[in-house]
Amino acid sequence: MTVQTTLANNPAGTQGPAGPTGATGATGATGATGATGPAGPPGGVLAAETEIEVTGTVAQTILTYAPALALQVQVGGYLRVVAAATITVKVQYTDAGGTVQTVTLINGVAEPVGPLPLDTIGLSVNPAAITVTVTSSVANAVYVSAFVASGSAGGGTAIASYDTTVLTKLSLAPVYYWKLNDPPGSTTAADSSGNGETLTASGTVTFGGASVVPSDSETSCSADGSTGLLSTATVPALLPTGGASFSFIMAARYTGTLPADTAWGTVAGNGLFGSAGHGYLAYPSAVGNEMLTLVTAAETIHATAPLSPGNCLLGVTYDGSMSAIYLNGVLAVASTPSTTTWAAGVINLFGNVGNNFPTGYPIGRVAVFAGVLTPKDWRLLMQAFTGV
Repeated sequence: MTVQTTLANNPAGTQGPAGPTGATGATGATGATGATGPAGPPGGVLAAETEIEVTGTVAQTILTYAPALALQVQVGGYLRVVAAATITVKVQYTDAGGTVQTVTLINGVAEPVGPLPLDTIGLSVNPAAITVTVTSSVANAVYVSAFVASGSAGGGTAIASYDTTVLTKLSLAPVYYWKLNDPPGSTTAADSSGNGETLTASGTVTFGGASVVPSDSETSCSADGSTGLLSTATVPALLPTGGASFSFIMAARYTGTLPADTAWGTVAGNGLFGSAGHGYLAYPSAVGNEMLTLVTAAETIHATAPLSPGNCLLGVTYDGSMSAIYLNGVLAVASTPSTTTWAAGVINLFGNVGNNFPTGYPIGRVAVFAGVLTPKDWRLLMQAFTGV
């Protein structure tokens, strides 16, 4: 017979130790490298020339560079002048719109011996040649260094308006500045220097004429040639006199007809235009109060370059011993010893009583500076005057 025995329940066993760690999975494949982006413009100096001698008296190309793509560039340089010469520096390029442009950095300015840094300009150019050319009136007188570099120079050096240039861009601020753009019918002319030296009209003075500055449309003033004057009531307090240095500038329109020298004289020199087609200026002196007639101990200094009909910028400087006359920013009469000391006279525009400018010679933008304007000042003035 079979006997069945019921055994007690076997309790659950304790969990065994963990099995060994499985093998590490294989590393995933590296993703593909992205496509290379378009090349950026080259950095730094793109082209440069150093100490290139200007060997003739016609325009000489100093540097040429043609970028491979449209980009922003800077163009600048430095001149070393070893003999006094009249110098022109131009940059030609093709702008972003595809138009060939020319920027004039120096526009036919008489430069003395010495260093002459060029203002750096910023340009937006197309892939076409950028050229820097220099013209000197004297061969072998100028050595030029020039460069083209990537990047902008603050968007370029814009040419400031003529008034802004006179008031804020020169090495000297004017002590007096009469724009002569007062409304038609005015009996006074305001001083824009901030020094409050108002001019008062007497006789026949006409405001509201066409601008004598080619780059703008501000009006000018003229007189009848016999009675018309604009004058200060007293001697201006800031007027340089005695042996003090000064500069005067004024814009005028020359109509092509000159008065006879006998009507103007060679000692007092009353007026704006002198004999044989030569222009000159006058300053209040011991022989009279004629505004902008430069008088030496001997006679008036006459400019050697005949005036051409049209608008012109006339200037005179005195450094305490030497006088000079400028026509359109260029030295027209070299420095001349002047032993005359300048009298403390009132200022008259359009002559001195009977010695007046002839009819039809409008003037404007008369400025007086207590010091001598620099070559760079004349460049800035002419850029603003012409707008180029």
